[in-house]
Order: sequence, then structure tokens, then C-alpha cells
Amino acid sequence: MIDELQLFRGQDYIINEHITIHQPTLNEICDFGELRYYNMVYILTATPSQYKVPLFDMGVDYESISDFDLFILLSKHFTFEDTSILFGNLDFSKFELMFNEDKQPILIDFENDIAIDNMIYTFIVDYIRAIHFIEKQVDKAGNAHTKQYLIDRERRQLERKSKKQQKSVLIPLISAMTNCEQFKYNHDDVWNLHIYVFNDSVRRIQKIKNYDQVMQGAYSGCIDLKKIELESISWLGNLD
Repeated sequence: MIDELQLFRGQDYIINEHITIHQPTLNEICDFGELRYYNMVYILTATPSQYKVPLFDMGVDYESISDFDLFILLSKHFTFEDTSILFGNLDFSKFELMFNEDKQPILIDFENDIAIDNMIYTFIVDYIRAIHFIEKQVDKAGNAHTKQYLIDRERRQLERKSKKQQKSVLIPLISAMTNCEQFKYNHDDVWNLHIYVFNDSVRRIQKIKNYDQVMQGAYSGCIDLKKIELESISWLGNLD
């Protein structure tokens, strides 16, 4: 279980004696390289539903492969430099695919006596998704026709995306927050915020602004509060 208060405090997540995930600050992400960082994050947390086209081209049905199986395929291409900002000296390229007594896949770094099974993998990706507010994507096709449609649609999206220059995820958010009256950090000290705290602030301020707009609408007679569940818009509520 992830301790949400420790998450909010920016503490590192200790999975076991060998694997600790560091929660980076904006400054660390900037120094590491933002695009490099987010590409790594999205690959590590990817689901087969997000790799429909590559898997199809490999002759693999994306609905027949598990999340952990995809992680095994993708993570082996990372060196410790690629993931050092999150995992320190953990080197995914050293892991070898083995099978336990139940014939379940397991990654093992024999040199450092480290193992990653499906449970450890789940701890890893749940934490990385949590600090970046990434929702797990799962697409289920009802039939073969729908599945082919989803694959073809993703292929078109990938083609369009490949023609566009990759843009910063953080610049518009940092710019908006440091120019927002509710955000208590300026351009100089925002860089010290851990990524979860910053992402939480973005969503919290959105919730506060939404609450203020609803209340203004109610006071002006444009919105009937009886038709709104106030707990859902309360700026003190959870961000779920």
C-alpha cells in the first residue's frame, strides 16, 4: 500500500532492500531532461492497450499479453542511466527472464540478487502512476472488427504524432501556476517541489477555481445548487 501522506511529503518509496523509487523534484527532472524523463515514465507504466500497433506488428494480440509481460519486453532496453532519476543504480538491462516453480515469469538480476515478479512490478507502476496522476488505460474490444478498428485508429494517431514536435508537459503547467494567485510558489522556488506535490497543486487549484465559479453562478442565480452534489465540488475534497 502507498502511504498517501508520505507520497505528498515527497518521500522515496521503499519497496524492498534492493528497490527504492525516488520522487524527483521539478529541478531534478529539468536537469535530467524533461522529454527523456516523461518518455521513460510512459514506457514503464504502459499497458498493452497503449501498444496495440507495435504488438500487432509483432503478431501479438494486445488483449492476450499481460501488463507484466509488456513491462518485461520494454524495460530490458533501459540502462541504469535511463532510469537513474527514479531507481538510482538499479539496472534493468541486467535482468534476465526466468520462470518460478509456478511457471510464472520473473525478472532476476543475478549479479545483485534482485528479483522483480508481478507483485513487485505492480508496486513499481502503481507508485509511478500515482506521483504523475497517470490513469491506467485498458481497452477491451467486443469483437474482432472492433479490435481491428482500435488498432487502425491508433496507427493513424501514431502517424500524426510522429509528424509533430514533442512539446513540454511541464512548461504550460509551471507557467500557469506561477502566474496564478492561489499558487504560493514563484518561478524561483517552484523547482524545489516534488513532482507529486506539484501535480497535486495543479489539480487542487483547478478544483478551487471550479468551486468559486459554481458559487458565483449560484449567487447570480445561474446555477441551482440543489441539483449539484456539493461534496463533489468542495475544494477541500479528495482529487479523485
